[in-house]
Amino acid sequence: NSTILLTEFSEYLQIQGLVTVFWLNEDYEEFVGYGEVINIQNDKKIQIDLKKNNDIKNNLEAKRKALIVKPFVTTKTIE
Repeated sequence: NSTILLTEFSEYLQIQGLVTVFWLNEDYEEFVGYGEVINIQNDKKIQIDLKKNNDIKNNLEAKRKALIVKPFVTTKTIE
């Protein structure tokens, strides 16, 4: 199962870049899932293929304004 997120442009994201997605629940960032940047459109919007955890029960549409996308690199990627 995956979901495509459409986000505003960020110079920190690139095609095939990996991201972590959270949603801001009051003052706590709750993990939503990992994703991969699959496209940067002509209008600079970024498409992310989000792989959700099975236990996520949140309605992303209702919480979309509180979503936070963070790029990440693991030590395994660097090796």
